[in-house]
Amino acid sequence: MNKLQEILTFTAPFALAASLNAQLAFDGTNDAVVTFDATTAGVTNDQYAGAGRSSNPSAGQLDSEFYAQLKQGFDGGNASNAAARGVTTGTTGPSAGNGFYAADINNDGNRSFAYQAGNDNLEAFDFRITSSAALTAFDISFDAQYFKLTSGRVTGLNFSYAIDAGGDAITDAEVNALSFTANTDLNIAGTLGATANVWNDLGNLSTTISASVAAGDAIILRFEGITIEGAGGSRTFNSVDNLKISAVPEPGTYALLAGMCALSAVALRRRQS
Repeated sequence: MNKLQEILTFTAPFALAASLNAQLAFDGTNDAVVTFDATTAGVTNDQYAGAGRSSNPSAGQLDSEFYAQLKQGFDGGNASNAAARGVTTGTTGPSAGNGFYAADINNDGNRSFAYQAGNDNLEAFDFRITSSAALTAFDISFDAQYFKLTSGRVTGLNFSYAIDAGGDAITDAEVNALSFTANTDLNIAGTLGATANVWNDLGNLSTTISASVAAGDAIILRFEGITIEGAGGSRTFNSVDNLKISAVPEPGTYALLAGMCALSAVALRRRQS
């Protein structure tokens, strides 16, 4: 090995680590969680305060390499008007108009990420997770709630995901050129019959996604607005909280665990006899 090869071999792991700093990083073993309630490396500076996004986030902002608004890509920043509506509490709904909020739904200091569409394009937002491990499957889950603002209409968010090979898709054109796959298990879908002007709880939504992910790839989670029922009137306020990605054991791991249980059962029977 020549000197250049030695340098490249030594620095490669650090280069990969550096590329994971400005977005949610998943190591393939430990859960990666975004609560929106405290600083999370590469995601938010302090508790999310509906203060928009930036590549160098200040307190209350999200990192633009983790979060993209309205299919605008993971570059630049937005920190005014609809991009940064602030904090809404309890049953006040989107008090400053349509856009992106931090929602303190129960007035207990626990905040979620919330969005109300401003037009019938209903474009919403993307979250970005980079894996430092190769994966064949992973679990995605989050808590979902919605605030219906009119008796005659309900809008929601459809979920899809894309695998960004190498994690290089940053601009809106690059991200939108990826191949997104829908997964209805994670759709945020309220009902027209739900009570208006209160938060309605959809519980914890979860699914297992089977996909080939190489170390250094990015997983893009897309939430895209849709009208579910009705027309006219205000669009629904939807929220996401406690976003989590978890590892799924390989099939061989299950076989190993089953074998260990069988051996333990045999040993127990022998001791009892």
